[in-house]
Amino acid sequence: MRKHLVIAAAAAAAALGAAFAPLASAGPPNVPLTHPTLETFARVNPNGHVAMSSGMTGVSVTRPPQGAIFHEGVYCFDGFTFTPDGANVTLDNMSGANPTDTNRLPVAVVGLGNSGGCPAGTDLTVMLDDPLTSAPVRDFGFFISVYDIVV
Repeated sequence: MRKHLVIAAAAAAAALGAAFAPLASAGPPNVPLTHPTLETFARVNPNGHVAMSSGMTGVSVTRPPQGAIFHEGVYCFDGFTFTPDGANVTLDNMSGANPTDTNRLPVAVVGLGNSGGCPAGTDLTVMLDDPLTSAPVRDFGFFISVYDIVV
């Protein structure tokens, strides 16, 4: 039985490799492939204060004004020395977790530019959304790594 599974797995891997081979060589000739470069990372507290970071000098984290349509769960980043091309956000389960509060963790959504009530000129927006309603839910600590695509 194990021998058959190993043979089947090897055949599947070979088929996938053959299927994706054309994608690896796709694109115009002599154009270098792009790769992301990690520029900065930080731990952001639920209130928006940066607890620890690298490369965040001059970057401010603000919140939409109290009373805005979306305030809780929205974080506005501005002042990067580069133009962010993307970011990864991981929730900090040690801050903001409350098992009696709907028993579900928010989903982190990253937007380039201003959205979710952030002011014009915002470089990057993080919204912590309810997975069922897609609306920002509450303040929650998180880790963020911001990258730039370098050609």
